[in-house]
Amino acid sequence: MLAQCQGSVDDGGMLTTLRISGFAIVDAVEVRFGPGLNVLTGETGAGKSILVNALHLVLGGRMSAEVLRDGAEEAVVEALFELPAAHPVLARLAAAGLLEPRAGASPDEVRELLVRRVAARGGRGRAFVNGALCTLGMLEEALRGAVDISGQHEHVSLLDPATHLDLLDAHAGLDGPSPQRAEGERGFAAGTDLERAGEEAGSARRRAEAKPEHLDAPGERRLAPRSPSPERAEGQPDEAAPERAGGPGERRLAPRSGARAEHSPGTNVPAPLLLRYRAAHAALAALVREREALSADEGERARRADYLAFQLAELDRADPRPGELDALEDERRVLASAEKLREAARAAEALAYGEEGSASERVAQAARALAEAALLDRRLEPTLALLRSAAVELEEAGRELGRYADGAGGDPERLLAVEERLELLRALARKHGSLDQAVSRRAGMREELAGLRGGGERLGEIDGEIAARGREAAALARELSLVRAAAARGFAASVRDELDGLAMGRCRIEVALPPPESGIPVDGLLLGAGGAEGAEILIAPNPGEPLRPLAKIASGGELSRILLAVKRTLSRKDPVATYVFDEVDAGIGGAVAEAMGRVLSEVSRGRQVICVTHLPQVAAFADRHHRVEKRIAGGRTRAAVALLEADEDRRREVARMIAGATITDSALDHAAALIAAARAPAPEQGRRPGSPRVAARRAEAAPAIAVPRRARAAG
Repeated sequence: MLAQCQGSVDDGGMLTTLRISGFAIVDAVEVRFGPGLNVLTGETGAGKSILVNALHLVLGGRMSAEVLRDGAEEAVVEALFELPAAHPVLARLAAAGLLEPRAGASPDEVRELLVRRVAARGGRGRAFVNGALCTLGMLEEALRGAVDISGQHEHVSLLDPATHLDLLDAHAGLDGPSPQRAEGERGFAAGTDLERAGEEAGSARRRAEAKPEHLDAPGERRLAPRSPSPERAEGQPDEAAPERAGGPGERRLAPRSGARAEHSPGTNVPAPLLLRYRAAHAALAALVREREALSADEGERARRADYLAFQLAELDRADPRPGELDALEDERRVLASAEKLREAARAAEALAYGEEGSASERVAQAARALAEAALLDRRLEPTLALLRSAAVELEEAGRELGRYADGAGGDPERLLAVEERLELLRALARKHGSLDQAVSRRAGMREELAGLRGGGERLGEIDGEIAARGREAAALARELSLVRAAAARGFAASVRDELDGLAMGRCRIEVALPPPESGIPVDGLLLGAGGAEGAEILIAPNPGEPLRPLAKIASGGELSRILLAVKRTLSRKDPVATYVFDEVDAGIGGAVAEAMGRVLSEVSRGRQVICVTHLPQVAAFADRHHRVEKRIAGGRTRAAVALLEADEDRRREVARMIAGATITDSALDHAAALIAAARAPAPEQGRRPGSPRVAARRAEAAPAIAVPRRARAAG
C-alpha cells in the first residue's frame, strides 16, 4: 500500500502520494505531497515535468510503450488521493461500479482512492481504480475534478478566443463543455445533471421572459465592468452604473441594476440551461439540414431516386444475408475437393479400423496382453483402461470415416450453383465495399428513397417545425445571454481583483460577447452551437490604452499572471481537490514573482497546490519543498526526488536558484531573507481568508527556518 501523508485532508481532498517506476528517466520514485503549497524545483532537464506528465496519465491521458525506461518491462504510475465522502469524483466512480458506495457516510469521512496505470512493453496499457480494472474513458470521466493541471501550453489556449466561452460558462455555473468538445464528451452520470433542474429551471425561464433583451441593434455586446464598491458583494452589479455606448455596431453595457442580481455569478444558475439550449439547437439544425436537402434541385433528386431504386432492386433480387459469402466459400471448397476428401477418408478408415493389422486391432491386442498382467499388479489397471478406451474410440472413428466417405460424392450441379451465387455476391461486395455493408445499407437506402419520393409533402410540414424549434432555441438563447452578461461583469471584476495582487492593478479587463462566427438566424439572433454569442477576454495593461484581444497585446509574463488570476477566480466555483501549476510563472521575475508566490500560497489555504517553478521567490513560499535532480549511477541517468526537510537544505536550494551552481554567502543570506519574507503576514489588502484547518496543518507541516542575523536585518 502506498504510504500517505500525516494529517487529514481539507474539505476538498488532496493528492497524498505519487509513485512512478520504469517511466522515461525515472527508475523508481515516490513523492509524498502534503496540504498547502508543494513546490518542485531543480535544474532544467532534471525531470520535474516528467512527474506532471505521469500525473496526466493518472487522470486518463494516453499511455504507450514509448514511455518505458530502457530495460524496463513495464511502466507503472500510481497516485493515492484522500477525498471527502461527498466529493463528486467518488459519486461518479460509484455510479460506474468502480467504487462501493457508502450509505449514510458522514460529510467529514475521508476515503482513499488509489489509481494505477500500467504500460507493458509490447502490450496494451491497463488502468485500475482501487484494484478494479477500468477503461481509459471511465477513468478520465470519473477523475474529472480531482486534479486541475495548468502548464505553459495553457498560455497558448488562453490566446484562443474559442476557449474563453468555456471560462465564462464555468464562472457562471453553467458547467457545460464547449461546442467543440460536446460531441466527443462521455458522461456516464448524465442523469445527475438533469436532477439539478428542479424548480430553479422554471423560475429562471420566467425571470428571463420578464426581462427582455435591451439590445436594439445587432452586433457585438461588450461588458465594461466597473470597480466594485466596498459595500457590494463580489460580482454584484453596480446599481448606479449607466449604460455606455460603444463604437458602431456594438453596445457596451455597464453593470445592470440590482433588479438583475439573481443572474449574478454568485447565483446557483440551473445547470441544465446550457444543455437544454444545445439540445434545442441540435434539433433545429437537423431540421434546417433536412429542409436544405429537400429543397435541392428537383432534377438531382429525381436522379438520386432512380439510382437508389436501381440499387435496391439489385439488392432485393440478390437478397444477401450476413455471413453468406464465407459460408458459400467453405461449401465451394468442399464440393470442388470431393474426390480428394473421399480418398483421404477411405485411407484413414482402413488404417484406423477397416483392414487387418489396423490401429484398432493392434490396440485391442495390447489390451488383451496387458489384462493378465493387471491381475498381478493393480498399478497397471489405469493403463489397461486407457488402452481399452482407445480401442473403442478408434473403432468409432473408423465408422465415422466410413460414413463420411460414403457421403462425400461430388454434386456438379450444386457446385455450379454455388459458384454463380458467389460471383453475384462478390460483385455486390465490390460495389458497396463489402457484403456486410451492402446488407446494412439496404434499409437506409429504402428510407432515403421514400423521403425523396415524399419530399414535396415533407417540405410543407418542415417550415412549421423549424419555426417552433427556432422559437424554443431563441428563448433559451436569450435566457443564456442574460446569465452570461451578468457573469461576464463578475468574471472580469474578479480577474481584475486577482491581477491587482499580481502587480497588474492598472490593467483594465473586460469580456466581449460578439455574435458567433456562424449559426442559424432566428428572430434577429444568430444561433450558434453554444448560444447567441461567443466570448473574448480583452485587456488594456496600461492606462490610456484601448482594450485589445490577449493575442495582440499580452506578453508572456502577463499571460502567466492572467492565467493564474483566471484559475484563482474559477477555484471558487469548482470542486477541484488539487491544482498543479507546471512552470506557469514563465516570463516574470522580481516583485511580480514574489506577488505570484504569495497568490499561490493564498490559493493553497483552501486547496492543495503543486507547483513546478524556477523562481526562488515562488519556492520561498513552499510548505513542502521537493528538489528534483538527475543522478548517474552505473553509466545510466535516473531522476531522483528529495524532500527538503532540513532548514539548511531548503535554504541552499533557494540559494542555488538565485546564484546558480556556485552558492555564495550572499546568496544564502538572500535565500533566508526570501523565506522569512514569505512567512511574514501579507499586507491586509492582499490577504484573503483561508481554511483554518489547512492553516493549522501548514504550520505543523512547515519546518521552521533559522534566519542568520544578517538576513534578519535585511528582512
